[in-house]
Amino acid sequence: MSYVSVLVIDDEPLVADAIATLCERVRGVCAVTRAYGGHEGIKLIEQLVPDVAIVDVLMPNISGIEVADHVRQRGLRTRLILFSGCSDATLCRRALRAGAAGYLLKTSTLAELPIALHAVARGESYITPQLAKSLVHKPALREPSAVERLTARPREVLRTTALTPFGIRHKVILN
Repeated sequence: MSYVSVLVIDDEPLVADAIATLCERVRGVCAVTRAYGGHEGIKLIEQLVPDVAIVDVLMPNISGIEVADHVRQRGLRTRLILFSGCSDATLCRRALRAGAAGYLLKTSTLAELPIALHAVARGESYITPQLAKSLVHKPALREPSAVERLTARPREVLRTTALTPFGIRHKVILN
């Protein structure tokens, strides 16, 4: 059996300590460290490189989504499970896009914690079933394309420089 090292990041010490205590009781978990905020959590991820970090989504100063984004951008091997009291599918999608490998709700059952920990440690993803249902049944709102985000004037300029029906590129110099 391979052992899993875990870092718990939450700005509320009682919550971080409680989750850490639960993780310590999970078979196969060898080390559990705590961080009481996003900045401290990022430092510990960079120093210790735990297998899994369990991170609160909503923290002051730096959110769990920002922590996930930082870990992804730096190419760190730590895989993140974000957790939240908010069962908003949009928030979960943002977390997954930022690089989270798992998502738990604070209303998840205790039995889910070891399942999520081991799944994410194995390189799999885990989303709490309560939220997975809404992710499947409510399609994601499509992000607007770069062209759709343009305001009227840049869109007009783009239109005037686009290909004509004859394949000729026109450039119009505008004042």
